[in-house]
Amino acid sequence: MARYNTHQKTAIISFFTEHQTKSYSAEEVSSYLPAIPRSTLYRLLSQLSAEGIIRQETGVDRTSLYRHLGSGCPEHMHIRCCRCGRTEHLDAETTRLIEKLVASSSGFEALDSTIFEGLCSDCMKERK
Repeated sequence: MARYNTHQKTAIISFFTEHQTKSYSAEEVSSYLPAIPRSTLYRLLSQLSAEGIIRQETGVDRTSLYRHLGSGCPEHMHIRCCRCGRTEHLDAETTRLIEKLVASSSGFEALDSTIFEGLCSDCMKERK
């Protein structure tokens, strides 16, 4: 089945391309792109996730979050602030070291990128 890049799909892709350092709920994306009906937004988020353009993940409160899946994202891990949502990439060397430590201590092999959650330095400063 052919997939077309409608103006709505293009707007969502542009949004995630311009906002690569944070994960967003569907409601947040909708607030930035109010012209896209919610049902269309949910359908396109699912489609873009299946196409590997964005990634769907589960937030701290079990809500679905979406983020841009840039080139190389599956090869490294991420850290995400559970307060502001800022997401950063861990470099490949750090990712490989963590994977080796996990494999040697537990026998598990990482098959996909992993997200560690905590508080970024800005949110920690605000909390104090």
